[in-house]
Amino acid sequence: GSLVIPEGVEVIESNAFYDCSSLDGTLTLPSTLKEIGEQAFWLCSSLTGNLTLPEGLEKIGAQAFYDCRGFYGELHLPNSLKEIGSSAFFGCGITGSLTIPQGITKINHSTFQYCGFNGNLNLPDGITDIDDAAFYGCPFRGELVLPKNLKTIGSSAFRECGFSGTLHLPSTLLIIGDAAFWKDSQLTGTLEIPEKITSIKSSAFGYCSQIEGLVLPANLETIQPDAFEDCFHIGSIVCKGAY
Repeated sequence: GSLVIPEGVEVIESNAFYDCSSLDGTLTLPSTLKEIGEQAFWLCSSLTGNLTLPEGLEKIGAQAFYDCRGFYGELHLPNSLKEIGSSAFFGCGITGSLTIPQGITKINHSTFQYCGFNGNLNLPDGITDIDDAAFYGCPFRGELVLPKNLKTIGSSAFRECGFSGTLHLPSTLLIIGDAAFWKDSQLTGTLEIPEKITSIKSSAFGYCSQIEGLVLPANLETIQPDAFEDCFHIGSIVCKGAY
């Protein structure tokens, strides 16, 4: 059946409803809720309907809604949110666009991996780190606008996403991980690697087959294997350094 958490509850503790696969209705959370613990609804795969998170919620623990594949519709994250744990929404069936609240400064690993988002992704400029596989396999649409203060993009962070248009990498960027944009085959235009990048990791832009041009920074030291594998539309490469 459905699950209704009563008003007045501020914290749902870790593992509270761990693997309660018999819950096959909707989930109603109270307006008083401030924290959802780790694995609180882990593998509650039969829960269905829209997942509505109350304004005032500040923390969602790691794997809190892991593989809750029965949820559908858009996910609206409250503006009060300050932390989202790793794999918090891994494999959820939620769709539409996603807006990350201003209070979030890091997207942890696999937070939204294999979710069904098919709209736009909106990231605030306060985000400095996007960890490994954060959005791996999310079929987003439209242009990816990265935060202006972003420093790291982890391995497979945007792997197999559906973004289109030209990808603009911020000048603050220090690290682009292995396979970070692997198989993002709708990206087009000229890709300019920021000056602070010294190494382009393995398969970082592999199978980004519609990219047309490449600008490499003066400080670049290594281009690892398969970094631009099957990018057969690249017709222009500009090297700023003395290679």
